[in-house]
Amino acid sequence: MIVKMLTCTFVDYFNWDNQELAPCGLMNCGNSCFANVILQCLSWTRPLVAYLLENGHKRECMHNNDWCFFCEFQTHVERASQSRFPFSPMNIISRLTNIGGTLGYGRQEDAHEFMRYAIDMMQSVCLDEFGGEKMVPPCCQETTLIQYIFGGLLQSQVQCTVCSNVSDQYEN
Repeated sequence: MIVKMLTCTFVDYFNWDNQELAPCGLMNCGNSCFANVILQCLSWTRPLVAYLLENGHKRECMHNNDWCFFCEFQTHVERASQSRFPFSPMNIISRLTNIGGTLGYGRQEDAHEFMRYAIDMMQSVCLDEFGGEKMVPPCCQETTLIQYIFGGLLQSQVQCTVCSNVSDQYEN
């Protein structure tokens, strides 16, 4: 049921083309360049931006009064799409500990780590709409918009130096 419901509109998001959008810069809020670069990249990820500007997450959000990264990121994308001048991403930067447990405001952090936490947060929010990660079967967890955009498999291959046996392992 989830697969059919979610995949029918995803193609539209991947083909979305809004010629009116222009890049918008972000202000550095004290060692925030690691997050700024990722926020700018995510803000130009076509299917993600199409979803947020055309359909929107906020209408479906189940976090009510709790802070939601996906809602905040939608606000960020809306602001970036309407502004021609750099603006401060402080609403996201000030919540780094909510995004990833080890991230902290005012410290230089790793951009890749921030990206993984941000994508994981969006995936978790998508799964929350269907009862949470524990309620959604693993095969259906791969059918969210976030998984379609950023998902893939990591293959690890190890060869034994004694018997030359090859072991392949795959993980999301």
